[in-house]
Amino acid sequence: MNEKIEQKDMHAKILDIIKANGPSLPSLIARETGQSQLFAGAFLSELSNKGQLKMSKMKVGSSPLYLIPGQEPMLEGFIEYLGGKEREAFHLLKKKGILQDELQTPAIRVALRSIRDFALPFKKQDKIFWRYFLLKEMPKSVEKKPEPEKPVQIQQPKPEPIENKPEPIQPPPKQEVIEKQAPLIITEKPKITKRKIPAKEKFLEEVKDFLEENNIEFLQIEKYDKKQVFARIKSEDVEYLLAAFNKKRFDESDLIKLYRKYNELDLDFYLISRGEIAKKTEDTIKACKKLRKIAKLE
Repeated sequence: MNEKIEQKDMHAKILDIIKANGPSLPSLIARETGQSQLFAGAFLSELSNKGQLKMSKMKVGSSPLYLIPGQEPMLEGFIEYLGGKEREAFHLLKKKGILQDELQTPAIRVALRSIRDFALPFKKQDKIFWRYFLLKEMPKSVEKKPEPEKPVQIQQPKPEPIENKPEPIQPPPKQEVIEKQAPLIITEKPKITKRKIPAKEKFLEEVKDFLEENNIEFLQIEKYDKKQVFARIKSEDVEYLLAAFNKKRFDESDLIKLYRKYNELDLDFYLISRGEIAKKTEDTIKACKKLRKIAKLE
């Protein structure tokens, strides 16, 4: 029951933060709530699944933006994070309001498909059009406005005195498509490298990220596998033995095994558990903290 109350409180706090700040990154939510980025991301996903938050298609670095429905216009403040051709497509669409897909250069057509936060597609007479996201849906009588633009765009090359002018226009779009494809390939490379991380190291990398987010220095690995990590760390100039467990529940037997195995290192323990620590184990830890001396009565 308490967990559900705490979850509701955290959800409400996150919604208040995004109401005040507009579209936000998980790192901001983690900082404002005092949670790790891992837990902040989990809360954001829950709110997104409930429909209380939306997740942007665009990325700032490697993270999407989370926003409350109705804050979509505020995404315009992040267009600097779009690629060069995407920004060009954004400004062109904002200026025109509606663009007919087949009349655009290949590079702009590709870019329009990459800025789905700002470019909304629709079909008319089996042709694809793109509508600027802040432009209200237009009635049928008004939607015909882009069609008169066809002869304008098609007839523009005809009055040119030199017939060869259309030919040099064709190479730049081809080059721009190649330039566009290059970053698309580059953005997929990190996904490939992530898949190559051995299963044994995935939990270790997650623990390192947690330590970095909490300004804890990673000194030396003692032992690790996909289920546990033991390492020397330093927090506020004090050295600890880190014990991290990739399991749903941590109980007293784990605590005793940990103590017996690493007692010779003469270090205090810093415990990280993915799941909950059993209530009985928490009570045992608290009791041990208060215990100062044991005497034997003979």
